[in-house]
Amino acid sequence: ALYRFKINERYGLVSSDGNIVLPNTEYMGKTSEGKIVIMRNQIWGLFDLETRQIKTISNIDYLGICKCGLCRINVGGDFNKTSSEIVGGIWGYVDINGEVTIPPKYDRANAFSEGIAAVEQDGLWGFIDKEESVIVPIEYEAVEANYIDGVSRLMKNNIIYSFDIKGNQIDSYEQDN
Repeated sequence: ALYRFKINERYGLVSSDGNIVLPNTEYMGKTSEGKIVIMRNQIWGLFDLETRQIKTISNIDYLGICKCGLCRINVGGDFNKTSSEIVGGIWGYVDINGEVTIPPKYDRANAFSEGIAAVEQDGLWGFIDKEESVIVPIEYEAVEANYIDGVSRLMKNNIIYSFDIKGNQIDSYEQDN
C-alpha cells in the first residue's frame, strides 16, 4: 500500500514499509484508474501506482483526473495550486499514455463520464464522445449533470433537457427557481 504525505507544501507517496516512493511534488491529484496526477517543477505527469513510473506530459499548463481512460488538459491557462482552479487557456484530452486524443480547442471541458464529456465553446455546452464525435450539439447554456446511469442534463432558456447516452432527448422540464 502507498500513503500520501505532505511536508512544507510538497507532496509525496510512502510505502507501508516506510520507503519514499514518490518525493517532492508541487501538486498531487486524486487517484483514478490506477494513476495519480502530479506536478513537479511545473511539469505535469501521471504516476502509475502499479509500475511506480511517471509518464510526463509536455507543453500543458494543467492535467486533470483520468476518467474513462482520458485526462483533461489545459494549454495557456493559469493554475492555482491552492484552489486547484485554472483560469483561461483552452481544453482538450490526453490518454493515460500522455498522447493527445482530443486537441485543446474548447473553452472548458469536464472529465469524461460513461465515455462522454461536456465541453464548452463560445459560451455554449454540449457533449462529445472519446472520438470527439458530437453526441449532444454544443448549443446549451449550462450543464446540469454529466452522464450518470446513462442520462445527462443540459439547460437552455430555463428549460432543462435530459439526454440518453446516444444523445437522444428523453425529457424536458422548466427549471424551478
